[in-house]
Amino acid sequence: LEKTLCEIQEESDQIKFTSETKLANADALVVGIGDKSLEVEEKLHAAEAKVAEVNRKSTELEIRLQEMEAHESILQRERLPLTTEYALCTLFLFSRGSAYP
Repeated sequence: LEKTLCEIQEESDQIKFTSETKLANADALVVGIGDKSLEVEEKLHAAEAKVAEVNRKSTELEIRLQEMEAHESILQRERLPLTTEYALCTLFLFSRGSAYP
């Protein structure tokens, strides 16, 4: 009976040791997953910040493009009368027989 009790105690000790080892491994995995989760979260925040910066710059560039297009339109409207005046002067000079436009 004492021998059986001793064997049961050894088996119980072995099971306890195995359980504690598996629990320690599981705890280590949980800590590792937590660390990875924080790392991923930091990378996500960094990526979101970069996307926000790209969106801000894109908006700035779009505004600058619209300003340039408006400026170009103004220049074209100002150029039209000058081109017309030059054409009329050239036509007038040619009609008078002048060789120089």
